[in-house]
Amino acid sequence: MKKELYSKLRMKKLAEKITEKQISIVMLVAFLISLVPILMLAKYNYPGADDFSASYTLRHAWIETGNVGAVLEKAVEYVKYTYMAWSGLFMSMFWTCLQPGVFGEQYYGITTVISILLLLMGGFYFVHVLIEKYLGGNRTQVMSIGSIYLFLIIQCMPDGNEGLYWHSGVVNYTWAFAFLLMLTGITLSMMKEKCGKKKLIKVSLSFVLAIFVGGGNFITALQGCIWLTLLTIFSLIIGIKEKKYTLNELLKEKKELFIPVLTILTAFAISVLAPGNQVRMAGAGGGLSPIKAIVVSFIYCLEMPIKQWFSFPIVLILALAVPFMWNVVKKSQIVYSNPGVVAILGYCVASAAYTPNLYAQGNMLAGRLHDTAYFVFVTILMIVMFYIIGWLQQTMDIERMNCNEGYLSEKMFLYVMGMSLFLVGTSMLHIAINDGDTYIGSEAMMCIISGQAETYARENQLRLEMFHDSNMKNVEVSGFSNPPELLHFQDVTWDENDWVNHAVARYYGKDSVRRMN
Repeated sequence: MKKELYSKLRMKKLAEKITEKQISIVMLVAFLISLVPILMLAKYNYPGADDFSASYTLRHAWIETGNVGAVLEKAVEYVKYTYMAWSGLFMSMFWTCLQPGVFGEQYYGITTVISILLLLMGGFYFVHVLIEKYLGGNRTQVMSIGSIYLFLIIQCMPDGNEGLYWHSGVVNYTWAFAFLLMLTGITLSMMKEKCGKKKLIKVSLSFVLAIFVGGGNFITALQGCIWLTLLTIFSLIIGIKEKKYTLNELLKEKKELFIPVLTILTAFAISVLAPGNQVRMAGAGGGLSPIKAIVVSFIYCLEMPIKQWFSFPIVLILALAVPFMWNVVKKSQIVYSNPGVVAILGYCVASAAYTPNLYAQGNMLAGRLHDTAYFVFVTILMIVMFYIIGWLQQTMDIERMNCNEGYLSEKMFLYVMGMSLFLVGTSMLHIAINDGDTYIGSEAMMCIISGQAETYARENQLRLEMFHDSNMKNVEVSGFSNPPELLHFQDVTWDENDWVNHAVARYYGKDSVRRMN
C-alpha cells in the first residue's frame, strides 16, 4: 500500500515537473531525426521511366547550351505539347519535365529533399493557423500535434517510392498536396487578417498557390476547389449569423477570399478542358460513369484505410495525439455541435479524393494515387478528431481533466508516457517482423545498412558509363540484382521497342537500349 502511494506521488511530482513544452520538443526532435534516413537514401537515387520521356529535350538543351533559360523554354514547350496531346495538368507537367537529373544524375535526389521541406512548411503552417488562430492553442501544441500529423503523412504514406523518391510521381502528387496545405493555411489566415501589407502578401501568395494546386493532379485540384469553396461559404455564413455585416458589406469585407477560390476553380477548369485529357482517357480504355465513380468512391474511402493503410502502429500514433488535442480545444471559443454532421461531411470530402481517377481510368492502382488519397484522409480525420474532442469536452464533466497551464494533467501524462513506450515497443516489433517495412524511415535505414542502396547505385553507375559513352549507339545493360523498392520504379526491358527503352535511348542520344537479362 505504501509502495503504491509512494509510486503515485512520484508520478504526480514527475507530471508537475515535466512541462508540455518539454514533451513537445522531444516529439519534434524525434520526428526530425526520423527523417534523416529518408534524406540519406536520396543520394542513391536515379531517374526512371517517365523521368526520361518527359525531360529528354531539356537534357539535350542543357548539354548543347548550358543555359538554364534554354531548359525552361523546353519545359514550356513540353507543357504546351502535353496539354494538346496527353494531359491538361499544366503545372504537374512543368514540374515533371524539370527533373534535377537533367543537370546531372548526381542531383536527382534533390527532389526528395525539396519534397520533405515543402511538406514541413505546408504541414506546420497549416497546423499553426488551425491551432493558434482558430482553436486557441499555442506554439507548443503546434509542435506536438504538427509532429504527429507530419509523421503520419511522411513516415506512413502507402507508397514511399512514388511519394518521395520517383520524381515524376513526387512533383505531380506530393508537391501538389504540400501546396494545398500552404494554400489552405493562408486562406484560413486571410479570414482572420485585417487589411494591410500582411494581407496583401497573403492574397498574392494564395493566387500563385491556387494556380499550382488547380493546375496539378485532379485529386488535389478537386480537393482544393472543395476546401476553399467550403471555407468561403462558412466564412460568409458565420459573418451573417453573427450579424456583424449585411450581405453586401460582408461580400465587400471578404472580397479577398474570392481571389484564391476563383483562381483555383479557373485553373482546374483549364486543366479539365484540355484536349489532351481525351487522348489519354481513350488510351486508358475509359473509366466509370460519373454516378458510379461517386458511389464507388464512398466504398473506397472505407475500404482503403481499414484494409490497406491503418496498421496497429498508425492507430497508436493517432491515439497519442488525443491528449494534446484535448489541451488545445480546452481553450477554444468554438461551439462544437452536431459532430455527426461534421464527420459525415468529412467523409464525403475525403471520398471525393477517389472520384477523378475512378471516372477517368476506372481504378486507383498507382501508389501515388493511394498516397494522395491517404494525405487527404489523414488531414480530414485529424480535423474531425479535433471537433469530436471539442464536442466531448462541452458535453461532459471535464473538471477532473483540468491541469496547470503548460502542463498535462497527471492522467494525461501517464497516458502519454505509457502510449509512447507502447508505440516504440510495438513499432520495433513491427519493424523486426517486416524487415523494416513499417515506416518509410525504417525501410530507408534498412536499405542503407544492408548495402542494398549502395549496390543499386553502383549498378546504375555501370549503366551510366555506357550511356555517356558517345561511341556506343546500341546499348545492352544488365538487370539490377536487387533494386530497392523505395528507389526503383520501372526498368528497361529486353524489348528495345518498349516505351521505357525508347525514352532512355532518346534521353541519352542512343539508337537503342535493351536489357540483357
